[in-house]
Amino acid sequence: MTSEQETAVYRLLRVPGLGPGAIERILTAWKDSPDLAESFWGRPIEEYRSRWGLSARAARLLRDEDRSDDDWRAGEADAAAARTAHIELIAILDSGYAALAATRDLPSVLFTRGNQDLLWNAGAAIAHSRGASEDALEWGAQLAAALAEAGVGLITGHNRDGYRRTAAAAKRLGAP
Repeated sequence: MTSEQETAVYRLLRVPGLGPGAIERILTAWKDSPDLAESFWGRPIEEYRSRWGLSARAARLLRDEDRSDDDWRAGEADAAAARTAHIELIAILDSGYAALAATRDLPSVLFTRGNQDLLWNAGAAIAHSRGASEDALEWGAQLAAALAEAGVGLITGHNRDGYRRTAAAAKRLGAP
């Protein structure tokens, strides 16, 4: 996805009243007609309502040309803040993700952090609460080892001890 597309998606996500279905319809139209993303803003309210089925409120906000520059800068700021936090945006504008989203019933926009390659393969998440007990961490490590031995990709949360044990199991047994 280009930085302009990324900014446009972040800008779109800022519009109050756009639900997941509306966002998917808009992004699908952008995917089918890439030039539409640039000319999407400031259209007649009735076009937003009839073509994309948007609410009157969302259509008015998209039509408001006085907000255009501010909205674009806000979208750029959101994209920059996400990059700083190592958060990556994936959307159905990317044909690879579009196919995956369609087969796995995923949202039209997904925020990721970490190894995106894990999205393309089967995997299991082993999550630990912040204050996980030693017994829970050990059980998670045993589960991680069994899954890794079976070649299942492992995904874990931010609990440092749980992450270390899961990562060690994956590395030791060669699982993603």
